[in-house]
Amino acid sequence: MLFKKETSEANAGTVRTVRPSVDIQELPTAYVLRLDMPGTVKDAIKAQVNERVLTLSGKVPAYFKQDAALIFDDSLPTEYQREFTLADNIDTQSVDAAYELGVLTVTLKKKEQYLSKEIAVQ
Repeated sequence: MLFKKETSEANAGTVRTVRPSVDIQELPTAYVLRLDMPGTVKDAIKAQVNERVLTLSGKVPAYFKQDAALIFDDSLPTEYQREFTLADNIDTQSVDAAYELGVLTVTLKKKEQYLSKEIAVQ
């Protein structure tokens, strides 16, 4: 046998919830959030706005077939979860999200009335 069978009964059914790290950048017309969510697949990510609260979540899928014998178990299923209360200047109807290489990028556009405007002097 290549490995001695070693599994943890204490971890059975346990899910690890992780608060992903985030970088937030302010642009003239929007805020951009970048969250680290490695191991997640795009189909397992949810983003929603409800009453000015942005909720972002994702799950890391199981990598092994369920019908195969697991001989070493050192990881827990992982779920990512993060919430943000949005300011009044954010247009909650104009939120975009993209996922690439383990990073979720969310763009929150500012409301038109809050954008700075160039005033022509006559």
